[in-house]
Amino acid sequence: MKAKFALSLLFLLLLPWLLKALGSYAALGSYILIWGLAAMGLNLLMGYAGQVSFGHAAFLGLGAYGAGLTLKHLAPSTPLALLLGTLLAALAALLLGPLVVRLKGIYFATFTIVFSQLFYFLAFQWNEVTGGDDGLRGFARQDLHLLGLKVDLTASEAYYYFVLAVFLLLAYLLWRAVDSPLGRAFLALRENPLRARFLGLRVERYLLGAFVLSGAAVGAA
Repeated sequence: MKAKFALSLLFLLLLPWLLKALGSYAALGSYILIWGLAAMGLNLLMGYAGQVSFGHAAFLGLGAYGAGLTLKHLAPSTPLALLLGTLLAALAALLLGPLVVRLKGIYFATFTIVFSQLFYFLAFQWNEVTGGDDGLRGFARQDLHLLGLKVDLTASEAYYYFVLAVFLLLAYLLWRAVDSPLGRAFLALRENPLRARFLGLRVERYLLGAFVLSGAAVGAA
């Protein structure tokens, strides 16, 4: 297990240079990690809690708008943009969760499509905030200031390693979540919600937790 982890980490560390050797570009590695993080967030809800969602793209968009609006209006800070984008997605999941977790199966999946389309409509119609069809403008990727050092994130390689650091951190946090009693509760809900309820688990509360954690992880992506 440790050997596989070490080899995987080495591969990720060398990925930008491997992509260049294959005639590609380092930014592709960033995209792979970003979509991988989104997939891990979705897997928390679908793979562990057993609830199918077709609307998680809304949380991806909320995280992006939260980060962009932070850079544009609040402060030119990359960590703050990442934090507030993630919190915005988590807040949306927390507000929608009590409505969604009362549904099961196809009804749950259908409702996720509904709120995804609602956010899609708001994003394209609220031109003053989101920029509508033209997208959000007026901000740029900011340098990262870490331990007195300035990292230029406009460089593809530097941005890749920043994304890799975020990816590894959130992957570790998600792993700790699913490897804990909370994760075991999620699996119990997936396997048999009725038996889980008989065992004393608050089914709706645990589903809400899975929904919020999943939305936050996708928002971070």
